Amino acid sequence: MRELPFPDASFDLAFCISTLEHIGFDNAIYGGAAAHDEGGPADALGELRRVVGGRVLVSVPTGAHEDHGWHLQRTPQEWSALFEASGFLVYEDEVYLLTDDGWRSASIAEVEGAHYGDGRATAVLLAELRPARLREKVRLSARDVLHRGEPRRVHP
Repeated sequence: MRELPFPDASFDLAFCISTLEHIGFDNAIYGGAAAHDEGGPADALGELRRVVGGRVLVSVPTGAHEDHGWHLQRTPQEWSALFEASGFLVYEDEVYLLTDDGWRSASIAEVEGAHYGDGRATAVLLAELRPARLREKVRLSARDVLHRGEPRRVHP
């Protein structure tokens, strides 16, 4: 994902499902090389930003900051900071918590202590990312004013 063979702005929409947390980490568990590269997720997001002219929809495990060697679970705030540092605007996001009854929408406070366990995430962050352009920032600010802060966003 760090060197995609596509011209700039080739796509209007891309999905990145449970992938970013693995890039740059020990992939020997999958039969790949065991190289560790802290900049992997940022590089991959930068490449997505280059080839996608529109929206990127991502899902990542979230909760307590935990390095499992083969993937890194970040806090919701860490994910948002990484997305924004890569040139994206977090247009909309929501977190979900795994309970005995299945997945449910949760607050940021509820997922902050969530731990990755039994080979699966116990909390996930779903986010719609858009290129960080002035037009998108104005649209997002207007939406938040109209909804008076109702959307649960990681980044206010």
